[in-house]
Amino acid sequence: MVKIISMKVKSLTLIEVLVAIWILGVTLVAIVGININNLKFARSIDEQTQAIFIALNQSSEGYIMKKYNVDIPRTEISQNFRVEFNVFDLQSVPLISALLSEIKFPAIPLITVYTPSEKKVEVFGKPNP
Repeated sequence: MVKIISMKVKSLTLIEVLVAIWILGVTLVAIVGININNLKFARSIDEQTQAIFIALNQSSEGYIMKKYNVDIPRTEISQNFRVEFNVFDLQSVPLISALLSEIKFPAIPLITVYTPSEKKVEVFGKPNP
């Protein structure tokens, strides 16, 4: 006498497989989206860091050339960055000039650097000696 042993094999249905693939797909799309945003943010931070370096470097070069009366080579600026120089004069502010008319304030250079993505970074430079 032979005994037949029946084995029930549990398998996944088509719906279960499709739901698992859908969950996996949504998760992967979310992870890729997060990584793309991180890359954009890292690029923005890199541009701002370079802009701050350019502004501080331009300020220091101008200060050294005026103070020590030397000619130093200017730092090359990438074509994508745009630098503007303005002078911030406290004497031109009416309230300050009315209250503190006896005090002579130095003119302070204001260096504005525009990044390739047109973000603006402003840095006050050292007043001329």
